[in-house]
Amino acid sequence: MRKLEEFHFKKTILLLIYLCFAIFSCEKENKEFEIKGKIKGVNDGTFIYLSHGNALDSCLISNNQFNFKGSIIPNQNAILYLNNPSSSKLFWIDTTKLHIQSKTPNLENCIVIGGKAQREMRILEERRKINSEEINNIINRLKAKDIDSSVKDSLILKYRDIQKKTMDINKNFVEEYPSSIVSAYMLNRYKKGWGVKISKEMFSQMSDDVKETHYGISIARFINLAANLTIGDRYVDFEQLNTVEQKVKFSDIRADYTLIDFWASWCKPCRISNKNLKILYNKYKSEGFTIVSISLDENKTNWINAIKEDALTWDNLTDLRGKENEAAIVYNVDAIPDNVLIDSSGIIIGRNMDSVSLNRKLKEIDALNNRILKLTP
Repeated sequence: MRKLEEFHFKKTILLLIYLCFAIFSCEKENKEFEIKGKIKGVNDGTFIYLSHGNALDSCLISNNQFNFKGSIIPNQNAILYLNNPSSSKLFWIDTTKLHIQSKTPNLENCIVIGGKAQREMRILEERRKINSEEINNIINRLKAKDIDSSVKDSLILKYRDIQKKTMDINKNFVEEYPSSIVSAYMLNRYKKGWGVKISKEMFSQMSDDVKETHYGISIARFINLAANLTIGDRYVDFEQLNTVEQKVKFSDIRADYTLIDFWASWCKPCRISNKNLKILYNKYKSEGFTIVSISLDENKTNWINAIKEDALTWDNLTDLRGKENEAAIVYNVDAIPDNVLIDSSGIIIGRNMDSVSLNRKLKEIDALNNRILKLTP
């Protein structure tokens, strides 16, 4: 009960903070920018794309040169890419004029000359350079069709080790540059994986200007909403919209045993998982089991169509805020698919279970309930 009271108090405080930041943000005007670039090894007439915020711009390359002009909110990052978005460059539009040079069509290693934020981004990139090269090498080796299983396992272990080292580099950068917009971006990106405690400590060291950016607002929202729940804790209630835009409280629809399933229409593993969940739902629904699916979609049409395509007959809810879904933040969902199993007492008894472990758990519960029934006079 105390956790629940603290959670609702945090939500009230968060709303006030969010409104203040929203008012402040509205006063900031967009800035005009111009990007001049040179790229070798690309034919004339090839399109190059610039993604920033909700905008996607494009222009044709001519004589190995390209040019973008537009407006953007202050200190916004952008992604530059050719035909393949996976070979792209993330950089910061933090000044009115930027220059980009690339010796090859692979934009990952291009040089971006910009303002303070871009210089700080370059520092971070240099620190991660060796790790990035090793990771790319491992990924290419894993693509080999004739790769030996023992070699594959070894490469995966090495990949995870390098990823951990890279994450340590990211953390050290955030701690070293607490007033950098790049640090705010990194903390916002990894806040769920790093957890509330570390995120709160890092965020407390950041300047007011950084805290007032949209990254800062998102981090503050996470810190105030995330309930840091574990197995054995009581669930935290939430309210979201169903497919006909009616507000639904989770506490009003939960059953004896309820699986909160986090998914999205664009998540392929989630769509595969839905097939297995349907089997378990039909198998155990008569025993008091139900599912409440929480979508991390932003597009309502895509969400509705996926529900119909996958024939999900249980309750489906969302707030259409994507990865910033409030329930997902409350339950600290870092990746999907993810789920939380809650028993009849409202206690969390399982987390992030695949279909095999979920079936095993439900079978144990069913067997236990049958034994209790036999012992009841």
